[in-house]
Amino acid sequence: MKRRERSWMYDRLDGRSIKPEFLKGVEEFIRFCEEHRETAKIEYRCPCVKCNNRRFQDPDTVRIHLYSKGFTPRYWEWLCQGEGLPESSVEGQSNEYRDMVMDVVGHNYDRSSTEAAEEEPNAEAKRFLDLLKASEHPLYEGSSMSVLEVAARITSLKCEYNLPHRCVDGFVSLLTEVIPGSSRLGETFYDVKMVVKGLELPHEKIHEFPKGCMLFWKEDAELPTCRVCGSDRYNRTFKGSLVPKNALFYFPITPRLQRMFATKNLSEEMSWHANNPRVKGTMAHPSDTETWRQLDTCFLEFASDPRNVRLGLCTDGFAPHVPSPKNPKGNLDVYMQPLILELKQLWEVGASTYDISKKQNFNLRAAILWTISDFPAYGMLSGWSTDGKKACPYCMEKSKAFWLQHGGKVSWFDCHRQFLPVDHPFRKSKTTFCKNRVEKGSPPHIMSGVELWECVKDLPRATDGPESLQVLKKENKGWFKRSCLWELPYWKHLLIRNNLDVMHIEKNFFDQIFHTVMDETYQKMVEESSSQESSKSQDELYWEAAGGRNKKGRVRGLGRGAELYYQSHSRGSGSSQQYQPPPSVVAEIEVRVQAQVHAQLEAQLQARFEAQLQAKAEAQMAELERRNKEMMDEMLSRMTGLNTPFTCSKMPPQPRDPWDDNPGSGGSDSFPVMELSVSFPVLYTI
Repeated sequence: MKRRERSWMYDRLDGRSIKPEFLKGVEEFIRFCEEHRETAKIEYRCPCVKCNNRRFQDPDTVRIHLYSKGFTPRYWEWLCQGEGLPESSVEGQSNEYRDMVMDVVGHNYDRSSTEAAEEEPNAEAKRFLDLLKASEHPLYEGSSMSVLEVAARITSLKCEYNLPHRCVDGFVSLLTEVIPGSSRLGETFYDVKMVVKGLELPHEKIHEFPKGCMLFWKEDAELPTCRVCGSDRYNRTFKGSLVPKNALFYFPITPRLQRMFATKNLSEEMSWHANNPRVKGTMAHPSDTETWRQLDTCFLEFASDPRNVRLGLCTDGFAPHVPSPKNPKGNLDVYMQPLILELKQLWEVGASTYDISKKQNFNLRAAILWTISDFPAYGMLSGWSTDGKKACPYCMEKSKAFWLQHGGKVSWFDCHRQFLPVDHPFRKSKTTFCKNRVEKGSPPHIMSGVELWECVKDLPRATDGPESLQVLKKENKGWFKRSCLWELPYWKHLLIRNNLDVMHIEKNFFDQIFHTVMDETYQKMVEESSSQESSKSQDELYWEAAGGRNKKGRVRGLGRGAELYYQSHSRGSGSSQQYQPPPSVVAEIEVRVQAQVHAQLEAQLQARFEAQLQAKAEAQMAELERRNKEMMDEMLSRMTGLNTPFTCSKMPPQPRDPWDDNPGSGGSDSFPVMELSVSFPVLYTI
């Protein structure tokens, strides 16, 4: 009750001014403190965010603190000022034990916790808890399997083997007869489904048009045709039944958050950031970021309960109906309509949720803190075009990007020096970056959420139809729509709304480099062309893989090669007319071919000349070896005929030298010296 009466406590500012209701409420608080003053001095416990009811301040200081900082969160009952306490505790002398407790815990003292009051779970949580209790019941007395386990396995078998209902009914009935005693399973498949029904989380099937024009939802749920393009909603089968062309499956987040709080281990982790202090200056949780604190500062009522959830929206791999390489592009907001509606309800109304860790029901609220995506999806979520010269969402119209003269693509080279300090030496360099250019400009102003809202509040939305979006695109403002996320009341107050997934961007960059080096795109196109018996030549396929074609048929981003012109618009799709390149391309190819032919001929002549020299040298070496062998044979034959090829002469013994007995002189024995003389002819080779 007091929470409604004192809603002014956390509704302080109206722009930059303080609301009159808040000023009036602060005066009411000062009068209450005066009536319940604890000491003789005119001082009260200050309930601002900084003092937190631990410091005594005079009335004027209390007013200033409340005007500038606001009340401490969740302080609906003025307990520290004596509200709700017996009169004897606030009259006369102050209770020193009460003061000691208040100094330690401040307003965090909760009388309801001392009473250990427990609440019954709501209907949704009760069904889930009953299911958990059923999981503990054995199938029969003495069984090692529970009722829930058997029911889950029967349901799984039916889905895996596509068994009909009657087959499962007969199987369950047989199982009941076989089980000794009374069975808790039931006799039909319907009874089995009732056991596991509590595990089911709801989902919603919404018909949608394949082009992403609209959802057949809410007031458009009964329309037979698309109100944007006029196409039929259904396809008629050969039996005459109507089948929707496409369907969006939406999984609401509210029951999934409620299920997390109904699970004991998860419910304790949901408020981990509030119960586990961290070292100041370290980032161990998203609650340590400036964005989290910015949201808490702007919306104190939301921050008062740590169980309120902050969400992140990730679009990696998002497919609206079926897995497909085609993304929804600018029509992503059409598919996000159910999510935006649920997020607005979670912010403005909330959902009754049972916290099993505290055994209490509370009103769960949630907010999206930021989005996480790669750069193309950044444009889908923010509404700012991420291609062209204005692709940077911070520089916007002040971007210094330029088109490459020969490449035909946008380059952001030398756009980063403006973010350096004014005295940085890179700013004055004329050779390291762009030639003869210095940077004297300042970085562009980064717009706040409120400033961005002023830019987009009058822009058309994706749900307004393609005509209004085409008009906006022709204006070339950079914005191509107003994102549906701006419908959230808190979106413009967030510090950072869109984040880039760095790992995803690195993966995309690696894929492009790898495919370029390995030429996978060209090889794949050649294989597809050969399998489909296409009339395109390999040269034509190569140029398409390199740059593609624009509406005029010219290759994009090939510089001088942009003269290459496809005449596909002048011939039918099934024509077998051969591709005729322009004369300039033919001349350039002829010059390159002639150069390659000359190089190949020169290499062949050089190889032939080297082979001839090698053969001549080998013949000369063979002739010399033959002549040497003949001379050696002749010499050996002469020596054999004389029978005295060696002459030996024995010399008489020499006188004994006394130094021979010295071991250091090399030995004491003397040996006869044999003189060998051999006469060989000397051979000379030229």
